[in-house]
Amino acid sequence: MRLPTSPLSFTIALLLTSFSPTLAQAPSKLGAVGIEVADLARAQKFYTNVLGMKDSGQKFSTPVFDEIVLSHSAPNSGSSIVLMQYKTPQATPKSRIKLVFYVDNIKTTFDAVKKDGREIVMEPGTGKLGSVTIPTGFARDPDGYLLEFNPLSSLPKSAAPPAKGSGI
Repeated sequence: MRLPTSPLSFTIALLLTSFSPTLAQAPSKLGAVGIEVADLARAQKFYTNVLGMKDSGQKFSTPVFDEIVLSHSAPNSGSSIVLMQYKTPQATPKSRIKLVFYVDNIKTTFDAVKKDGREIVMEPGTGKLGSVTIPTGFARDPDGYLLEFNPLSSLPKSAAPPAKGSGI
C-alpha cells in the first residue's frame, strides 16, 4: 500500500478511514449468547442436528458448569451460542430469553423442529402486525427457550451474511 505524500492527500485519506461508515469498524460485536441447559448433550443435538449449527470445538469445564460453544457454518454469519450445564442444578424460573434466527427456509426449519418434537408457539405466516401477515414463526427449544425464526431475506442487505460462493 502506498502512503499519501502530500498533506492534502494524507488529510483526505485520514478523513476517509476515520469517518467513512463503510471503512470504520464497529466499536463492539456480540460474539456469543450463553444459555443454561438441563442436558448439554440433548441441547447440543437439537442446535446442531435440527438448527444446523456447528460445534466450534470449544469446550470448557469449570468448577461451576460445563459449556460447549456452537457457531454458524458460514463465517461472520451471526453470534455463537454457548450451552452451559451447571454441575449443581440451579433453581431458575422459566426464562424470558428469546433467540432470533434468520433462516433460508422457514418451512424446512419448522418441519425439522416439529420432527424433533418441539413445542410450536406460532406457525410461520400466522401472525399479524396490524393487517399485515408476517412470515415469522416461534417455537421452543428442549429447555423451553423461545426461538424466533425469520426469513434470511428479511435482513437488510448489509446485515446478511455473504452469499455462498461469493468469495467474501
